[in-house]
Amino acid sequence: ILSSDAGNNEFLDGDVGATATSVLLNLGDKKKFYLGIGWEQHDTDALDDQSIIRVGGIANFGPIRLHGLYQQASDQSFVPGADRDVYGVGASFKSGPNKFKAQYYVADDVDGTNETGGDIAMLGWDHSLAKSTTVYLQYATISNDDNSSFTLSGNGHGVGGADQATGGDIDGFSAGLQVKF
Repeated sequence: ILSSDAGNNEFLDGDVGATATSVLLNLGDKKKFYLGIGWEQHDTDALDDQSIIRVGGIANFGPIRLHGLYQQASDQSFVPGADRDVYGVGASFKSGPNKFKAQYYVADDVDGTNETGGDIAMLGWDHSLAKSTTVYLQYATISNDDNSSFTLSGNGHGVGGADQATGGDIDGFSAGLQVKF
C-alpha cells in the first residue's frame, strides 16, 4: 500500500509558504511479517527543509513478536546540519491473557554536537480482562547524555517536562486500564 499526503500549511507567522509531504510504503501481513518505510519532508520558503526517513519492522513467531526501528531526521527544527539517528529493538511474549514486553531505543547525538543523545529501556506487562479491556503495568528508564533532556511522556503518561534538568535521568512507572470502544 502506498499513500501520500501533501498540502500547504501556514504554520509560521506571516506569508511564509509551507508544504508537508509524506509517503508511506507498507509491505507484508501484520500477523506474520511486516515492514514499513516512511518519508516526510517539511518545506518552507524562509527556512531550510527538514526531513525524516523511518524504517520499522515486525516479525511474529507464534507467541513471540520482535520489532525494530531505524529513523534518520535531517535538519531538525529547520536547523541546517541538525541531523539525528534513532534506532531500537523490542520484543513481546504472549501467554494466555498475558503479554510481557521489553524495548530499548537509542537517540544518537545531533550532528555537530556532543552529549545530546540518550537511551530508553522499558519493561511492561499487559493482562487482558476481556476482548476490549486490558490492564497494564510498565516501567521505563531514560538515561540522558549531559546535554539532553528527553522525558517520559505521551499517551497520558508523563514524567519530566519543561522542568526536566538537562543531563538528568528519569525512571517512571505507569499502570492503567485500557477500554476499547
